[in-house]
Amino acid sequence: MAFTCPKCGWKHKASQEKYAQSRGLSQPVCEDCNPSLKQKISSMRKAFIISAFSDSYMGYGPLASIPYVPLVLLFSAAMAYVTQGAMAVFLSIFCLLAGYVSNSCIATKVGDSIRYRLLRGQPICFIILGYYAPLILIMIGSVIFWWAY
Repeated sequence: MAFTCPKCGWKHKASQEKYAQSRGLSQPVCEDCNPSLKQKISSMRKAFIISAFSDSYMGYGPLASIPYVPLVLLFSAAMAYVTQGAMAVFLSIFCLLAGYVSNSCIATKVGDSIRYRLLRGQPICFIILGYYAPLILIMIGSVIFWWAY
């Protein structure tokens, strides 16, 4: 039984391929049957973006959330510096774990929305900009604070 592509209608069986080759007919160029280099690069780019927001990377959560890891570590260290005594250790560990879990959850939610938008062919630049906007604002604020003092 031959597989028929739902997009282009090409039947993947040896007799049809031999017939097309003997008549000089070309195979269809759809992403599923016979992708061109441009379609391969486009599908690889989509797969990289989706996996960067969805897959875990060496225990840090999704790859796209790695820039937030130093921020989470600095926040837990600041919490330990501000509070005192035994409560400092508890709050520092709690902030570290809460930041790590929330960072991973937010990145996977953003990854899901990116996946749906890429599959529908919609732009994703505003989602990625919105995901990194807090980090960019904190970096700008820290540079202004460092420059002012």
